Amino acid sequence: MTEKDKKDNHLLIITHYGKDNQILKLTEEAGEFLTALARSQQYTESYETKKKRLENLKEETADLRNMLDQFLIMQGDKFTKEVQIIQDEKIRRTLKIIEKEQNEHPF
Repeated sequence: MTEKDKKDNHLLIITHYGKDNQILKLTEEAGEFLTALARSQQYTESYETKKKRLENLKEETADLRNMLDQFLIMQGDKFTKEVQIIQDEKIRRTLKIIEKEQNEHPF
């Protein structure tokens, strides 16, 4: 699916269910993602359990990404661009911290 198709489909979903409902759905999916992530980190010797947990984590990650995409569409281009700028700044800041840590504690 192209990015344009995804955006068009998200807009259809937002229009059908409504913005308020989709924001509530975002909070629900965020919670389900956190639960799946926590469960995926729990120790188990069972291969089947590990496999099921990983598949669940993939599903919940996809759900959360879809809802975040819808949230950004609802907030508009200006908001989305500002979020991207902040995201880039946070990545650069973390890279600077890593560089500083590596210089202070070379391995």
